[in-house]
Amino acid sequence: MTDPHSAEISGPWEAYRWVSSDLRMDAFCIAAIPSIDAAVVVDSYACHLDSRRDALFQEQYGMAVPYPEGGGNDTVQIDRLGDVVVAMEANGWAGVEDPRPAELSRGGTYVAVYRNVDALMQVVVARRGRVERTFDPLIYDAEGALPDEAGLPFGEPYGADVAMLALLERLTGVRLTQEWVLEQRHPAYTRDPWQWGAAQVELDQHHRA
Repeated sequence: MTDPHSAEISGPWEAYRWVSSDLRMDAFCIAAIPSIDAAVVVDSYACHLDSRRDALFQEQYGMAVPYPEGGGNDTVQIDRLGDVVVAMEANGWAGVEDPRPAELSRGGTYVAVYRNVDALMQVVVARRGRVERTFDPLIYDAEGALPDEAGLPFGEPYGADVAMLALLERLTGVRLTQEWVLEQRHPAYTRDPWQWGAAQVELDQHHRA
């Protein structure tokens, strides 16, 4: 399950070559969320608690409401990796939806990266309750770029998705490996794509504690 164009990727970001070459990553959203209780993230994603199961990334497709009744954005894996909580969606985009980035960044730096099957992409960076940067990594505009974006292959057809995860690592210190994302089981949930949940109340309580 590889893309031959992955051979065009080289440089210090080569550790993320798998993002471009593994066809299981044709539609994803991954958010690195600063050190807060994973239960708060589960709530903010409006997860159905009774749907929880340990699943592989690709198994989210079997949990989702099938087309045409469903249109994606209704499953997520949520797990801790080091000092952050990571939310991973197959064919979802909740991680880049407002107001989630701002609300979940109150404890530090939040980074979400998204692409769909048509290679529409987005990166969102939020810090301490405020979105600082939102941009398309493929149709790249460097105006307002963060210093951490320098030297990454944004704007390149077979490098933009690689650059997204490299930037996520630079900003959060989290390295996402192919094994951790695709080969390990993580707590997975179905979710309500139309509901924000009670996360704001929970986050307020968390930060007042």
